[in-house]
Amino acid sequence: MNAPKMIVFVLDVRCASVPDPLNHECHPHPLFINLTKGECMRCKSISNSSYFLECVKCISFLCLTCANVPRVTHYKYDSHPLTLCYGEEEDATNLKYWCEICESKLDPKIWFYTCDCCRVTLHVTCLLGLNMYLKPLLTIKNYNDVDEEMEIVRNRGSSRPVCDHCAIRCVDSLVYKCSDRTFCALDCMHASWIEEADD
Repeated sequence: MNAPKMIVFVLDVRCASVPDPLNHECHPHPLFINLTKGECMRCKSISNSSYFLECVKCISFLCLTCANVPRVTHYKYDSHPLTLCYGEEEDATNLKYWCEICESKLDPKIWFYTCDCCRVTLHVTCLLGLNMYLKPLLTIKNYNDVDEEMEIVRNRGSSRPVCDHCAIRCVDSLVYKCSDRTFCALDCMHASWIEEADD
């Protein structure tokens, strides 16, 4: 008699705490945890998570990272709490929002934080970072199915490194180092590997 195959299943506490189905304020229908992947309705990534929340009615996806973005948070330069806005749908083209951190235009159709008292608006990633739930000094072996290590490190240098994929300066608090290359985001690292595999 053959022994049953052992299945390795790893999920962190925050993701394991997401109810199934999840009724999220960003979407009118319930979202179910599923192994199928699609473009996340907030971050537009397809590789941000191993599991996605899926709306079976309209085939929309929300990655677990975005599902766990705090609905209320604080900004060190504002005494009031900031609330998460899931995007303005009605006539948002006439609205002009600016992110207080990066001082660039904010697309009102994409999630952002706002303070109704002070009229402060912030990009979610500017306030929380691209990697809001990752901890530095973590090394992952064989991350891309080759004998290579990927290390998550703090981005503390006086001059920020340039991403080896998108060629933009890494401004987030964490960067990914793989061999002698530096990446600003997991998406950049994945895209770089795909390009290498195609060559």
